[in-house]
Amino acid sequence: MPDVLADEIRAVLDTMGDPERAPEQQRYMKSTMPYRGIVMAELRSTVRSVVRVSEHRPGGRDEWERTIRPCGTRRRSGRIATPR
Repeated sequence: MPDVLADEIRAVLDTMGDPERAPEQQRYMKSTMPYRGIVMAELRSTVRSVVRVSEHRPGGRDEWERTIRPCGTRRRSGRIATPR
C-alpha cells in the first residue's frame, strides 16, 4: 500500500514544476539530485491534497515515512516531503 500512495504523489509532482527554475534550484542547493522546479509552498500543498483524497492514506508516522521516503529517491522535491 505505501508504494501506491508514493506512486500517486510522484505522478502528480511529475506534472508540476518549472523546467526553467529546476536547474536554478539545483545550482543554488549545490546538489547533483535533480529538481522539479516546484516552490516549497506548492509542494507541501500538493502533497497534502494528494494524501487527503487518496484511498491509501498512511495510518501514522511510521507508515507515512515508509510511504514518502521512496518518493525522494529520484528527485529532491520528494525528499522534502519526507518528515524529519
